[in-house]
Amino acid sequence: MIMNLLKDGAVEDANNVFSSMDKSGIVPSSRLMNDIIRLLLEKGEIAKARYYLSKVDGKSISLEASTTSLMFSLFSRKGKYMKDMKLLPAKYQFFDGFC
Repeated sequence: MIMNLLKDGAVEDANNVFSSMDKSGIVPSSRLMNDIIRLLLEKGEIAKARYYLSKVDGKSISLEASTTSLMFSLFSRKGKYMKDMKLLPAKYQFFDGFC
């Protein structure tokens, strides 16, 4: 449901569904979190991806190789969104200075 909302551009609705899940104690799967983060990054929604990246911290959720690879390509020195890297949580700003 969240992915469909995001694909349709209803980011606020997707955030509301996610918040409701969180408040109800429903833990999102690692796959869902990675899918959400990748979709938002691919759409250039860096600030919104930051919200979900911050939710990964402190949980038993890891970023998949495909998510990390996408982040590397977008935020490396030659990446499309290098200037937006500062919008990411500090933990994910390690791309600074790469190729």
